[in-house]
Amino acid sequence: MIRMKDIASDLQLSPTTVCYALGNNWQAKGVSPQTRQAVIRRSRELGFRRNRIAAGLSTRTTHTIGVLVPRIADMYADMLQGVEAVVGDQYSLLLGVSQYEAARERKLLESFEDRMVDGLIVVSAAKSENLEILMRLHESGVPMVQADRYFPELETDIVEADGQQLTRLLTEHLLELGHQEIAYLVGAKAHLGTLARQEGYEQAMADRGLKSRIWGMRREDRRLGLEGMSYGRQRSLAALSDEPVPTAVVAHDEAMAVGCVQALQEHGLSCPEDVSVAGVGRSSAWMWDNPMLRMRLTCASWSVREMGRLAAGMLMGRLQKPRDQWPLPQRERLSGEFVAGGTTSTPRSHIITIDQFNV
Repeated sequence: MIRMKDIASDLQLSPTTVCYALGNNWQAKGVSPQTRQAVIRRSRELGFRRNRIAAGLSTRTTHTIGVLVPRIADMYADMLQGVEAVVGDQYSLLLGVSQYEAARERKLLESFEDRMVDGLIVVSAAKSENLEILMRLHESGVPMVQADRYFPELETDIVEADGQQLTRLLTEHLLELGHQEIAYLVGAKAHLGTLARQEGYEQAMADRGLKSRIWGMRREDRRLGLEGMSYGRQRSLAALSDEPVPTAVVAHDEAMAVGCVQALQEHGLSCPEDVSVAGVGRSSAWMWDNPMLRMRLTCASWSVREMGRLAAGMLMGRLQKPRDQWPLPQRERLSGEFVAGGTTSTPRSHIITIDQFNV
């Protein structure tokens, strides 16, 4: 087996110099480009492959970054592409998918800790029971960036979408169309991002002197563990049965918006003729071929890939500097853009009720 000291002997270098030459921070270690090239050339000739774990035991670096996301589909796949675009081949990515489960998330974080990752990008499922281990990782000196949602108790870099702006864009669009009875479908997961989006809707309504109508999560919804389209449908069905029908609904995300449209259809209502629906997210996720929608969703979206790129850039900025040169925690907030779709239009001239469709 070829060892690092064999390369050092062949090139008449110290094993430490060879170790530095094969690392990402070779320039900071004072290794010349000529020496690095010679080491790399000889390593390839001998078929040497560096043991990253063994190297990490001596240098306390493993050249790995842990990335925790709640799921791998849709937006988080795009976020990972943004991360990879910045990290390149400088670090290997260790991916953990929590599936929004607190126990699974904890095991993944413990695995990152055991593997001595050099840094973390965390999209937490917002499970407060895992705050302790996140605090432990942070206090141990592991640089961390919280993305999309965050714990304010963790004094880390943060990248998030501007939730207030996103829902405000949608609500103002509906107000400009002439809607006044606009309901807001609250997110199934309670975290700061959920509150920010609700506040954006409430501010837009208050600015027009209009009363907010919140379709919030009920205790039975939590017990059933509903989320996404299923939650949007179930909560909308309950609200439509209990209240006068609004002329428009703003949904916390695009999946809930589709569930809301489904609930409207089950009540004999059409979108947007009877009720306009808009949601935060990406219209591309629910295109014409979606059987529940059959049209592009009116939405307010942001670049998830840019979120990943910014998170990786902030993390790399810390990994490439000594800890005593780190800046104070930074916060980046991504602005969204309005995307018009086929699910919103001008309102009917009067407020409708379910009884009108059951005559």
